[in-house]
Amino acid sequence: MAIARRDHYIAQFYLRNFAEPMFSDHIRVYTRRHRKWEERRTRGVGWFPHLYSMFNMRGERTDAFERFLKEQVEDPVAPALKQAAEAPDKLTDKGRQAIALFIGVTYARTPTAIKRAEDGSFEDMPREQLADLDEWVKLWCSVTGREFGANSRSEFTKPSVFSSILRFAASLQERLLRWNWTFVRTTPERPFVTSDCPAFAQHDGKRDIQFVSFPISSSVALVVNSAGQIRQDMEPLVQVRAMNGQTLDRAREFVVCRQPCFLGDDFLVEWAQRTPE
Repeated sequence: MAIARRDHYIAQFYLRNFAEPMFSDHIRVYTRRHRKWEERRTRGVGWFPHLYSMFNMRGERTDAFERFLKEQVEDPVAPALKQAAEAPDKLTDKGRQAIALFIGVTYARTPTAIKRAEDGSFEDMPREQLADLDEWVKLWCSVTGREFGANSRSEFTKPSVFSSILRFAASLQERLLRWNWTFVRTTPERPFVTSDCPAFAQHDGKRDIQFVSFPISSSVALVVNSAGQIRQDMEPLVQVRAMNGQTLDRAREFVVCRQPCFLGDDFLVEWAQRTPE
């Protein structure tokens, strides 16, 4: 069976929650590269070539991890996200479990997060161990019939990186399910936005409060925190602007919205000029 070249690190069904009309395939995207709004389809954004494929011992690409994510994470969460987008108060415990795991996976599966995990493991490794690792990588290349090159280490260590993604996601899921969930709503005229890195996390060390926000759709966003319910007496437009600001803070390459304007869009130019962290 052919292996797909495009591996989406932002699920297409999730992006459809920000389409116009909702759940369609038509989205508007503002990119850091072009610094303008473009009409796109979900298939054309949020992907990276062969991000989740690996080589087996026969030197053949396998998409086992991508299929695992689809079956165990994406298929269960798709109806839950749709429910949360339309009527979040009716979300079941099973739906919350699926969304919590999806947030963890989405946070950790981006190209940037994967590259950071790879580089971190290599940087912390003593020189002698790094040399030993390269010998194993060369042996692996020999067995699989591949040429040893600049990407060989990354390809060799992909299984361990993928395992770390799942461990992180499961850990975050467990914490999110312990904390308090609040759904923030807005109107279609003042929409929430999403991005290539939609999960925002913050830790207030002084008060030991954990805070996570995640846009669900153009009209609904999720706030999860470890210290009681968030204030409900705030001006709604202030909340929407603040949440969009958090999404922009994490965005690296693109922002998605149902329309080419939103509360906080005055920060787009500054965001586009900023070097991603």
